[in-house]
Amino acid sequence: MSADIKIHSEDGRFKFRVCGIIHRGEKYLLQLSNDGSRFIFPGGHIELGESTAEAVVREVYEEVHVETRINRLVCIHENLFYNAEGIRYNELGYYYLLDCIDDNIPSDDTFTLSEIDKGQYREHTYKWADIHSDLFMNAQPHAVVEAILSQKDYPLVKFTDDR
Repeated sequence: MSADIKIHSEDGRFKFRVCGIIHRGEKYLLQLSNDGSRFIFPGGHIELGESTAEAVVREVYEEVHVETRINRLVCIHENLFYNAEGIRYNELGYYYLLDCIDDNIPSDDTFTLSEIDKGQYREHTYKWADIHSDLFMNAQPHAVVEAILSQKDYPLVKFTDDR
């Protein structure tokens, strides 16, 4: 187990993050953020010595318990924001469209899965959101939602400053 690529200081935090975009038809899998304030795409930190492609496959397996393979990179997103607790973040995220190898993801509209992450037990709440729903349209970061809706066959590079 390697160290996550992240920085925590009294001035704020930096996260180098990967997320998987998983869909069944027009429904997309979203995860409730750890602070419960918004829905995001499932994923996590990249570990030292790991590529973004390796990290997203590992993170999705750890959190959603499904084996995937990369379909394509959809978006690279630089995001400056304050979280619900008022902490300043600089986040660099790679968002990949994934194909499920063994699709054993629950089909319930809402479900909870657990993982052991670096020795800590965590539960994650997921929802399947229709691409036309308010839930999907309000998923964060919105720049990634826009990249998905654009249906480009090449990755988009986005920058958001929500400070």
